[in-house]
Amino acid sequence: IISAVVKAGFHGDLIQDPSKEYTAAEEESSGYFRRFLTAAIFSILLHLFSMHKMIGISFESMPEQINISIQILLLLPILFAGNGFYKRGFSALFRLSPNMDTLIAVSTSSAIV
Repeated sequence: IISAVVKAGFHGDLIQDPSKEYTAAEEESSGYFRRFLTAAIFSILLHLFSMHKMIGISFESMPEQINISIQILLLLPILFAGNGFYKRGFSALFRLSPNMDTLIAVSTSSAIV
């Protein structure tokens, strides 16, 4: 069963000690929350820089090239925080078994390009 799970692109292990598994799950959950907070904060900042004219914030003294550069720099932590979507999504696409991660990876990649 575990080899089928791994072949499908997921991670599987036999649980020998359930208390250790619970601790690992808690640590993994806190990592997800940190990545979520990182993505949320940088997404808000990216929104402010990309939509500043529509929401009434003026950056008149800032050249457009600098604004674009700032937007690209703000995008990088968001992409890093969501890198699991890209790993799982493109992996599933190359195995010819696309899933929701593939949808997210392909759509956001096309939007970035």
